Amino acid sequence: MPKKTCPQCDKQHGTRKKVCECGHSFSTSAHPLYPEPGGWVIDRLPGMPKIEPPDPLPRERKIDADELRDQYIAYEGLGYCLYSYIEPEHINDATLRSLWKKARLAMRDIVSYLETVR
Repeated sequence: MPKKTCPQCDKQHGTRKKVCECGHSFSTSAHPLYPEPGGWVIDRLPGMPKIEPPDPLPRERKIDADELRDQYIAYEGLGYCLYSYIEPEHINDATLRSLWKKARLAMRDIVSYLETVR
């Protein structure tokens, strides 16, 4: 099983360890509705290739639909890409760009509602 190393005491732990015995917290999410993306890639199944992070978002060109799906969404997850990572204006396909805008607004409405429910 892959390990993570505590930056304070250099002790190795399993991937699901949340707090080291020395007190260091491995948790990076600041809010339960906004979890850190990409964490699942650490739990690699035997025989499967290692999943590498995608290249940084290109600034000089728009992203094609297949590149968006196969690189950014496959690694970061659709929710994170929609909510805050990829702006609709960076998408080349006009139909996908329109759907992206609608989904992004709907997701933000859901988050706003969930933050008011107690």
